[in-house]
Amino acid sequence: MLVKPGGAKLWRWNYDFAGKTETMALGGWPKVSEKEARAAHAAGRQLPRLGVDPMQRR
Repeated sequence: MLVKPGGAKLWRWNYDFAGKTETMALGGWPKVSEKEARAAHAAGRQLPRLGVDPMQRR
């Protein structure tokens, strides 16, 4: 979770793909719950291992 200085709470996922670090936004809290953010992370985590960029797949 990224907490902005203004108080916004955002779910972010940092991952490595093709030698670069990328960041995928998963949504803002409370609109996206922790359970939903974890499920999105778990689903996307398999993609780089298969050679697929999660941001392109999105």
